[in-house]
Amino acid sequence: MEEEHPYTQPQGKTPEQIAAMQKEGRLRAEIRREAFRWSIVNSVRRNCRSLVSFAKRCVKEIQRTDALEDLAMQVYEETDKAKVFDLLDKAAYRGRWNIYSELDEMFHEAIMEQEARRIKRDALREKAVEVVRDRFPTLVRLARKYVERLALDEVLEHVINQLSEAPDMATVRQILDIEGDKRRQMKLIVELVQHRFPGLVRYTEQQAEQIRSLHYLYCLRNFLTRASDEDDATRKIDLVASFDKKE
Repeated sequence: MEEEHPYTQPQGKTPEQIAAMQKEGRLRAEIRREAFRWSIVNSVRRNCRSLVSFAKRCVKEIQRTDALEDLAMQVYEETDKAKVFDLLDKAAYRGRWNIYSELDEMFHEAIMEQEARRIKRDALREKAVEVVRDRFPTLVRLARKYVERLALDEVLEHVINQLSEAPDMATVRQILDIEGDKRRQMKLIVELVQHRFPGLVRYTEQQAEQIRSLHYLYCLRNFLTRASDEDDATRKIDLVASFDKKE
């Protein structure tokens, strides 16, 4: 049984009011858990004093309010030491298992999100290839080779628009020219840095020249657009360059 949320999000409330209610809900839930922990330890102290230290360790590992409530009811009048020990031990084990289960669920969700992103990226790549196939079939192999170098959804969407609007085969071929695109991206990166962080122009040029991956050049341009200051920009340049060297 899943623990119910201590509140439901109200309608017509400001973000500050909602945040305050969330904080109050979490506090109320924690107070209830502490009350049940106290009840469990107190019952054990009354009925099986030698297990008090063990009980204190066990209740710390149980985070679910419903599990603490069940255990509090089970040990309230139980005087059989072996049975109390067994109840505490099993409840603590389930508490540890629930933590690992939640971590496993989080990991599974992360994997699913990663797979969803991969499927979307592959679909965009295929769409770009289809655009070229419909317009200029002889350039399909070149298109497939080009899009395999790209991994950002927004970049792939931009390329699809470019390929759709290109007036002729020569323009499409130019778009799909990997080395030519690298030179274009480097030029755009330098122009961006000249405008936003003039003191980093030379350093950016040196680092960008060492980046071999078209994908990471697009990443660098994207990161520099969002950089807050020169220090942030420098960190992003170093980060992208380090990732490119690992490939």
